[in-house]
Amino acid sequence: MRYQPIIGLEIHTQLKTQSKMFCSCASQYFGKEPNTQTCPVCLGLPGALPSINQMGVEQTVRVGLALGCTIPEESKFDRKNYFYPDLVKGYQISQYDMPLCQHGYLDVDALGKKKRIRILRAHLEEDTAKSLHEKDPVTGESYTLIDCNKSGVPLLEIVSEPDLRTMEEASAYARKIRQIVRYIDASDADMEKGQLRFDINVSIGIVEDDEVLGENDLPKQHTPIVEVKNLNSFRALEKAVDFEIKRQIEEYEQTHELYHAGNKTTRGWDDVKEVTVHQRSKEEASEYRYFPEPDLPPLHLARDYVEKLRSELPMLPEAKAKQLAECCGLKLSDAVLLVAEKEDANWFDQAATGQSQVLVGEMAKWLLGDIAFFLKENNLGVSQSKLTPEHLRELASLIQSGEISGKIAKEILPDVLEKGLSPKSVVESKGLKQVSDVGEIEKVIDAVIAENAKIVAQVQGGKPEAVMFLVGHVMKKTRGQANPPMVQEMMRKKMGL
Repeated sequence: MRYQPIIGLEIHTQLKTQSKMFCSCASQYFGKEPNTQTCPVCLGLPGALPSINQMGVEQTVRVGLALGCTIPEESKFDRKNYFYPDLVKGYQISQYDMPLCQHGYLDVDALGKKKRIRILRAHLEEDTAKSLHEKDPVTGESYTLIDCNKSGVPLLEIVSEPDLRTMEEASAYARKIRQIVRYIDASDADMEKGQLRFDINVSIGIVEDDEVLGENDLPKQHTPIVEVKNLNSFRALEKAVDFEIKRQIEEYEQTHELYHAGNKTTRGWDDVKEVTVHQRSKEEASEYRYFPEPDLPPLHLARDYVEKLRSELPMLPEAKAKQLAECCGLKLSDAVLLVAEKEDANWFDQAATGQSQVLVGEMAKWLLGDIAFFLKENNLGVSQSKLTPEHLRELASLIQSGEISGKIAKEILPDVLEKGLSPKSVVESKGLKQVSDVGEIEKVIDAVIAENAKIVAQVQGGKPEAVMFLVGHVMKKTRGQANPPMVQEMMRKKMGL
């Protein structure tokens, strides 16, 4: 017998629209005074009638197409009834049996292995309000306030099949979903603003020795399904999956309890203690008492309308990385890093367009090396920094032409990155142009040889590797401005190597 984790992921992302899903209130609520972005519709007041936001529908379809989903010609909205303080209407307008997007997939790389994760559905709904838990400074009593600014914001829920088996797969899948919705500009997916959240469903399969399973097959028996809700960071997602796998295995070994209808539970994540905590029994769909939303008509999506949206999708990151690797002679792994964010990919396109493979390779090397280190230290994307595509191209050209060495390039980078100065202007103002004059370099070489008789003797006595000590002294005397390949070649000739 062995254990096999069974993991499904529900990803909730707020869609990028000007107004809320079923009313004209502004959807950009972050940082606004509580309850200032509301109206009778999103507050659910009697007699208020919702209307469908076309952009919310289009953004949902675009995400579905990017995830390989089928877009049915007809879908509808439903009422999902439940009673939490942050659901002021007592119900949520959502989609149940006829969602906008069905049966897609996403290929992910985790632990050096590619795996296809099936997507059951992606449905459109409205977000809830936000609960604010406060404490009276005088009495010390706790109380809860409700901010309805978030209520009614378009929310897309992407539901995977239970195809994930490891924490690494779950993390890779969630990160790639975020990358795609940002790439197609369907959502900012800013986790610090609550625009992307995760619910995980975890159970442990009990695989008998004679049980043969395919990649996405489920064991005949598994532990009760546990849902962990409202994870708001990748770190929380990874930690919660890892904790829940270990907790359920330990619990099964003590109780031997297996799944049966009715023993699903919902748990929350404690970020401080890094544990899941029991909250309640998990609701079944029947408990939500779904029924068609009476105030909204069914949605009919014409084929040509869907195909128009498909044709307008930008190239997705995986295809863009392959194209960049093929056209510019880069390693695919480097190209993947360069296109990780859409803005950075567009930025690099500006720098690389029309340039030789050699120059593009030099730009990529610096962008993924010293420049990446600077950007990480300052928590910046390349498109947000003072480095321009023209300056990156100029830096690479100076190195390729031999006007500056890699050492000089490192020296001028702070002025280029922090002050936005051109590499050429920094080189000229600091007098750092690389010395490639044979006569000048030869004078320095002769001086170094004269000053280091012992090292010269070692080289001539059968230790050719000691020549690099002499080369280093030449570079030091020229403040790193001598052309390194020229120095090495000339020094070796002087030493008869």
